[in-house]
Amino acid sequence: MRIVLAAVVIAASACMAQVVDGVVVNTLTGVGIAGARITIRPVDPESANRYEATTDANGRVRIEGVKDGVYTVWYRAPGFLSEPGMTDPSRWPRIRVSAATGAAHFSGKLQPLPKLFGRVLDGTGKPIPNASVWVLGEQSLCNESTCYPVLKQSKTDEKGEFHIADLIDMGPWLLAATAPQSWEPPEARDGQRMGWATTFYPDATTPELAARIRAQAGNDLSGLDIQLAAAPVYRVSGRVLDSRGKPAAKVGVRLTDGFGPSFDQETKDEGTFDFPAVTAATWGLFANAKADGVKLWAAEPVHVGREDVDQEIRLLQPMTIHGKVTIQAPDGMPPPDNWDTPPVMLLRVTGIPLQEAPPIVSGLPDENRNLIFDGVYPGPYRVMILESPRGPYYLDSVRFGDRDVTASEFTIAPGDQALMVTYKYGGGSVSGTVDGCGSGRVILVPVDPWLRREGLVRDTNCGGGGRFQIDSVRPGEYYGLAISGDSAPRWSPAMESELSRLGARITVRAGERSSAEIKVTKW
Repeated sequence: MRIVLAAVVIAASACMAQVVDGVVVNTLTGVGIAGARITIRPVDPESANRYEATTDANGRVRIEGVKDGVYTVWYRAPGFLSEPGMTDPSRWPRIRVSAATGAAHFSGKLQPLPKLFGRVLDGTGKPIPNASVWVLGEQSLCNESTCYPVLKQSKTDEKGEFHIADLIDMGPWLLAATAPQSWEPPEARDGQRMGWATTFYPDATTPELAARIRAQAGNDLSGLDIQLAAAPVYRVSGRVLDSRGKPAAKVGVRLTDGFGPSFDQETKDEGTFDFPAVTAATWGLFANAKADGVKLWAAEPVHVGREDVDQEIRLLQPMTIHGKVTIQAPDGMPPPDNWDTPPVMLLRVTGIPLQEAPPIVSGLPDENRNLIFDGVYPGPYRVMILESPRGPYYLDSVRFGDRDVTASEFTIAPGDQALMVTYKYGGGSVSGTVDGCGSGRVILVPVDPWLRREGLVRDTNCGGGGRFQIDSVRPGEYYGLAISGDSAPRWSPAMESELSRLGARITVRAGERSSAEIKVTKW
């Protein structure tokens, strides 16, 4: 009997030990969050054990049958964002599941995302139904003044009101609106036709003059009324030519500013198009067609200012560009066979929004580190490498043909030229101690603006006592920034205006360690 009872106790203990229970609550109210998705992942990369569940109406969850091991717990829910610093997997909560310790427990917190409320009005203060509203971020891969990523898009209701929720961060944002094309235009002034311009909150016609909006967790912002500005309108017309220079009929043409209104039509028999009412701005003019199964495409900037514009664009055929990634190791050291080579990308640079065709053409190195870029249209480009190389190598140079294009634009035209990407072993290192950095971040930003991009901007988290070290840094001149706080941002173009004021100047030399005196700042 004692043996039987012991067996029962052990079995029951083992059963309890393989249970994980927990709760996820709202950071502001402490109330449990229903419908939060829980993922339990093993710390051991060789383990295939993974468990998912959803919290009940009280924010609680119970997962049974979890095998012994150490796990990280990740949780998320619609309308909520992780607490500052919790997007880093190394900081996710850990639990140990063991038959010897009983049930494992965790508790998590999520912060509610802000909501935006407002109206769109015309120049007389009349609410505009069905107006388009955009929430725009100021960070973008393209780094161009006309490129703002759309974070959210919405429409006003019959009362001209909008409500935007589930924003992915706390700002700063730009808020913009346009009237539907059916809305009555403003009256002409002194014989000049007028229209409703894309307007940024509260009443600016350019993003530079717009008010930036920033929120806190759970802070609903109301009263964000946008009064549309009246502006002169002009005619944009012209012709589309095919790749032989002949008029291209029945070709789709779009005129767009990237996130606001778009005007679409099809060319006439003479290849002509005509947009009669366009406000002053830099627009993108796009055309595309198919010939023998090949997509032909054209894109040109259109600068609308004080007069009508006549524009001619020619359809282009795509090309294939070849390339190679090489790794230069010291004498006697063979290049690594299994080194994880970051993908290389070609970004077309035109100063206009490029949502009508992929602006980025990716080339993933094969096992021999050869590159192939398909669907490249002739024009100006720059190279993007979105990841810093892993291991003791740094990006040394990028060449197109006989030209070094690491820090410059270059033109791709029909012809047999190759893109060569070279990594070198070693580089320099930068280390130091930053008082007050806590769990913040140290960022190295090249002084040369053309080099301020992923793969060449380097960062690391501050360690114990504010110590940091960044190895395999490309030799050159850098600004060093230290940003405190668990939610310290990574590099973005929005930081450029403060670099020379806040950043410490650092010289990095190959094979040398540079000591940096960097002061912490809040962003």
